[in-house]
Amino acid sequence: MPKAHPKWQFLEDAGALHRHPDHVRAELFKRHRFFDPLDKVQVKYEMLRAHAIEGRSVVTVAAEFGFSRETYYSVLSAFHEGGVAGLADGKVGRPGPVKLTQDAAQWVWELHR
Repeated sequence: MPKAHPKWQFLEDAGALHRHPDHVRAELFKRHRFFDPLDKVQVKYEMLRAHAIEGRSVVTVAAEFGFSRETYYSVLSAFHEGGVAGLADGKVGRPGPVKLTQDAAQWVWELHR
């Protein structure tokens, strides 16, 4: 994806850049310039809203917003845990190094004697 869009770097840094904005087929994103398919957090939020407020089926809204049904439920869970901020993509994997405590190291050492 070219970096021509002015919000691209901001969205990238915030974990909100949608790598496949062309997958978003929801009418809302076609009718109003406010709704930006490059903003993945906004796309996810609007998908949740379409189901919760408009009462549309999960299968329908997931397809219109470019996600799978399984992804819808993952997004819903992330929203329940972290609110709107939970909708941003996080780094994959462990958040930092795992430290071995002295007690755990001693236990491993004794196990292999």
